Amino acid sequence: FFEAYHAHVSWSGGGRTEQSVVIKRDATPPTIVTASRTPANAAGWNDTPVVATFGCSDMTSFVASCPKAVTFAQEGTNLSRTVTASDNAGNTANDTVSHVNIDLTPPTLTGTPLFQPNANGWYRTAVPIRWACHDALSGLVACPSDTGVSGEGAGLVSSLSIHDVAGNVTTATSLPVNIDHTPPLTSAAAP
Repeated sequence: FFEAYHAHVSWSGGGRTEQSVVIKRDATPPTIVTASRTPANAAGWNDTPVVATFGCSDMTSFVASCPKAVTFAQEGTNLSRTVTASDNAGNTANDTVSHVNIDLTPPTLTGTPLFQPNANGWYRTAVPIRWACHDALSGLVACPSDTGVSGEGAGLVSSLSIHDVAGNVTTATSLPVNIDHTPPLTSAAAP
């Protein structure tokens, strides 16, 4: 609230002087609210930096300072930051942006054959591929089941994509394999 005091000061002596002084008092802190914030996904995670902006108001002595936007650029869970607004009377108010979860790192994904080729580096049958995946921060939505490579040829691969809870995506191909299902042809001719 705003209060105004009128003080009358008088001096005696060679004459009388009277002076009126208005004293203003603002005991109410300003208002500060988070105006906007980079939205998180349905699971509460961001895969980009998070920016928060603020709105401030003070109807008595008016706003002296209102924080600029703050950016959460580092990865982490349950990040928070407190900012302060002040009015011209020196009152302050705080606002805290909290529960910020940021994961900027895509998960890892590798695919390797479940068994080794022959001594010449070739397989005679379809090759099952085992996938290994990991995500250190927000976690994986799912790690894929085994797949297989069943064609014929050299350097054959299987490709998959996975994503973590924050939405980061990784696409990977398995180690290449050489597969030959076809027996060799032989021929003989009578002399």
